[in-house]
Amino acid sequence: MPRMSSSLTNPSIKADAAWKLVLDRWFHEFLLFFYPDIASKINWTSPIEVLDQELLPLTTDSMVGKQLTDKLFKVHALDGRLCYIILHLEIQGDRETRFEVRLFEYSYKLYDRYRCPILTLAVLTDDSPHWRPSHYQAEVWGYKTHHFDFYPVKLLDYQEQADQLLATDNPFAVIVSIHLRSQTTRTQPRQRLHIKFAIFKRLLKQGWGRDAIRSFYTFMDGVMRLPEELEIQYHHDIYQLEKVKGVDYITSAERFGIEKGMQQGMQQGTLKTRLVIAREMLARGFDIKLIKEVTHLSDEEFSALN
Repeated sequence: MPRMSSSLTNPSIKADAAWKLVLDRWFHEFLLFFYPDIASKINWTSPIEVLDQELLPLTTDSMVGKQLTDKLFKVHALDGRLCYIILHLEIQGDRETRFEVRLFEYSYKLYDRYRCPILTLAVLTDDSPHWRPSHYQAEVWGYKTHHFDFYPVKLLDYQEQADQLLATDNPFAVIVSIHLRSQTTRTQPRQRLHIKFAIFKRLLKQGWGRDAIRSFYTFMDGVMRLPEELEIQYHHDIYQLEKVKGVDYITSAERFGIEKGMQQGMQQGTLKTRLVIAREMLARGFDIKLIKEVTHLSDEEFSALN
């Protein structure tokens, strides 16, 4: 049996994309879960504009080339005033030495551009209970020159509520629970496989709609990486479950998960590697057409499996 990796940390770009997907889809639910008072002051009948591209020119030279998870939302308050909300996520515990400075720079540069209130929020996804930045302060000779506050939430604080969060009707509570499970299974691939499948099974039972299930699935794929052979098993188990349930989310799961996540590696992998993967998928009952698409085996190469 192949040896499993001792660490299942994801490439930051994949986790970044997973978080941005759920924030774009569930920004209202995000605020309701973490910042209900802020959510109550926003006019949700007015369009919410996502202006992430506006943050790119503000990136300092020291941050060029780093994977950032920053979002900018333009919202209308109930009293009609405009407000901009900066949302920063610290991904995978990669804590920045200039974290507070960067948020301060974003805030004053955006204010200089728009002359509107700028509210800065931060989601800390790391596993260090003591790292809790909340402000930036500068001084000269003991005289304060700048003071800037932002408003963080620490996902680690919800660790003891992970099971209860899965049972709520706020999708962002589910997202937090999934993230916490990804942390506790970082060095336990088989345990992660079991938990990942159990979450998917539970979400189906709870009656989430197709689009929500696909969003949860894609998020789990981004933050709960599995070794290749366990990833195959995971997709097969989902397929078998959905046959019993009479649903067909696996079609999207195969396209989003196997093809998107494995296809690039298959294109670059050796023929021997692709044959091994094809045999494993065939043994687990995957469709032959899908196996050929994923492994890029020719008809002649596929016939060599028999």
